[in-house]
Amino acid sequence: MSSPLPDISDNNQQIVNDIQSLQQLEQQMFSRMENNPNLPQEQKEKIIQKIQKISDMRMNLYQTMGGVNQFFKNALLSSQGTLKQQTIA
Repeated sequence: MSSPLPDISDNNQQIVNDIQSLQQLEQQMFSRMENNPNLPQEQKEKIIQKIQKISDMRMNLYQTMGGVNQFFKNALLSSQGTLKQQTIA
């Protein structure tokens, strides 16, 4: 007996939760810079670099979610094809 596939909705929800957490972190960093206008330039640059890394992580999560959805779409199409062939046979 084959192992069941993971639940796509649970997987997607976890990715969405992670994206939202990263967005909140980005907002906190932006607020930190806005609320501290006298931060030295070096600190501002470090915060901007962190924001960029977080943004990159979010983009990777969006791509992961797209890839997971495509995988399940392909699996569904394959299963439909197999069922159609079995029905014809």
